[in-house]
Amino acid sequence: MEFIKLRYSLKVVLVGDNGVGKTNIIYRYTKNSDPSENGHTLTNKLFFKNTKIKNKKIRLEIWDTADQEEEIIPYICQSVHGGFIVYDICQSESFDNVDFWFNVLKESLPENSPIILLGNKSDLNDERVIGEEEGIKKAEDLDIFFYEICSSNKKNIKKVFDELLKKIFEKMEKDEIEEAKKEIEEERREIEESRKELEEKRAEDERKRKSFEAHIKNEKDKICRCC
Repeated sequence: MEFIKLRYSLKVVLVGDNGVGKTNIIYRYTKNSDPSENGHTLTNKLFFKNTKIKNKKIRLEIWDTADQEEEIIPYICQSVHGGFIVYDICQSESFDNVDFWFNVLKESLPENSPIILLGNKSDLNDERVIGEEEGIKKAEDLDIFFYEICSSNKKNIKKVFDELLKKIFEKMEKDEIEEAKKEIEEERREIEESRKELEEKRAEDERKRKSFEAHIKNEKDKICRCC
């Protein structure tokens, strides 16, 4: 009897320069609290969220990284399924460092894990220094996904997490299909090897039979000559 998996345990990580709002984003998503009261993150934090995507129950672990991010990310990213790169639309340096964080994630996450680029604080248009089109272009160059969000008014917060989870499930389904293909190919190879071994055994048996028949014939010929 096949058992149905009722809950999936998934893990995602947020990276980006300090002060771009990673913790605020997570607080807004997991606790719906006022992110402006949280301040900067001094230590790494792990948050949890129970949610549901495509009728799948999910226990989501969300890693919020801090000062020593580059050193600890490889450890955090063990078994991580996807990640966000966050920059502040009002801080050009945080946008300039997107490539750095992308390379950190690519080296740490499993191959082809989904990554989404987030331009945070989209409500601060008067202070904006990075246009939305720049974020779109950067994501296209890196071949990842992009959204502008705002942790203070919740704009796109739930949407981006839902989107990342959907991408994770798409990858998992694709990986399962590829794994099934590999198993089928392995079974086909084993069957082919068994067929070849059987044919070789039959050929060997036929050779032995002919050799035995030839030996019997020779023995009979000897007897006839003697008579």
